[in-house]
Amino acid sequence: MLICLHAGIQIPEHTSSYSGFITVIQGRGIFWLAGQEVVLEPGVFIELPANTLHSLSATEDLAMR
Repeated sequence: MLICLHAGIQIPEHTSSYSGFITVIQGRGIFWLAGQEVVLEPGVFIELPANTLHSLSATEDLAMR
């Protein structure tokens, strides 16, 4: 799945019932995972365990898969 967000978009805190992985392809942002801040930039890889609170803020146009 390819996720693209315009700069300024925020996704509020939520959970997902399944585990996944995120790789940043382009852009920058901030990802909050279980209360920990992760700076998003190209090449960053995140493991997202099921049922873990997370949120996202795009500071630049952002593409992730």
